[in-house]
This record gives sequence, C-alpha cells and structure tokens, in this order.
Amino acid sequence: VVTWDRAGLFYRLAGAFALAGLNILSSKAISRSDHITIDTFYVSEPQGGVVENPNARKVFSKAVNDALMLNKDLYPEILAQARRHEKRQLFSLTSDNQLKAAIPPRVDVYHELSLQRTILEIQASDKIGLLYLIAHAIYQHGFDIAFARIATERSVAMDTFYIEKINQETSADTNNLLTLRETLNQIIEEQTRTGTSE
Repeated sequence: VVTWDRAGLFYRLAGAFALAGLNILSSKAISRSDHITIDTFYVSEPQGGVVENPNARKVFSKAVNDALMLNKDLYPEILAQARRHEKRQLFSLTSDNQLKAAIPPRVDVYHELSLQRTILEIQASDKIGLLYLIAHAIYQHGFDIAFARIATERSVAMDTFYIEKINQETSADTNNLLTLRETLNQIIEEQTRTGTSE
C-alpha cells in the first residue's frame, strides 16, 4: 500500500485486512521524509495458505475507503466477524499449526537512543482484530507508527513498533508511555481471555 502518510493510517489498514477476512502474517511499514508511506503486508486466509477468496480485494478496498475517506469506525464489523470466526472454529478440529498451550502476553516499551525512537514489542495470542486494537490504542495515546514489523507464527503474534509523538513539538514522557503500556496490556489480556487474528 503506497499512500500519503497520516496519523492512524496503520490501524485503519489493519482493520481493512481484518474485514477482508485476511490474517496479517508479517508487515513492514515505512514512512518517508516526503510524507509518503510504503506498507508491505504478507497475508493469508484465516486457516493459512494462499489467499483464494475472490472478494477479499474488493472488501479490503471498500473498507480502506470507508476508514480513510469517510472516517468510519471499522471495529463493530471486525468484532462481528471475529464472533462468526469463533463459531466456525467450534465445529472444526484444532489446527496442528497452533500451539497447544497459551503463551503469556507481554508488552515491552523502551527507548532506542541510537535511533531516537521509542520501541514497543508485543507478544500475544493472535486473534482477529488484535493488530487493529493495538495500532488504534497507539494512535489514541498520541503516537504515530513510524515503522512496524509484524510476525505471526503458530497463532502467536510477535509485533514490533517504532513510535513517535503525533505532535512533534512534544516529547514522549514516562507517564505517557506507562499509560500506553497499561492499555496495551489490558487489550492483549482481554483478547486472551475472550478468545476473540490480526
């Protein structure tokens, strides 16, 4: 996806992929100095494998338009889709590709002085809409995602974000980052309890 960069772009794209019924296996998002962002996503069908759904691109395009041009909140539709996915899973065998035991969720926040960036590292069980919720929380706390590395393996999300303040005239203080970490911990713990993928 190549477009003009804007605050909150990443979470809107993540929501559009979720509505298209696609899992984000990995992603690299890079924002250039000329305000162009180049985001590369590797996606799969919900149960894995090459995307074969012929409607996925159309649904994704409409969701991106709704989110970017109409400022539509995609989360109610994402939540409804997650519930439908859970019902289908109740009638299917557990995938051999999934871990047999849940992993402990973890959120780490630290400053990388050499890059002059704040880095978020998140480990959690992968659920539909998880990436949307994480990226949206980052945006709501006044941060923008300058770079993202998303990795999902055996239903475990291991995501890294380089974030910076949306308002460049202010710096990220410790209280701000602690509040963000607390919010992200609540999100991944809630997702783990409810069982509602990226």
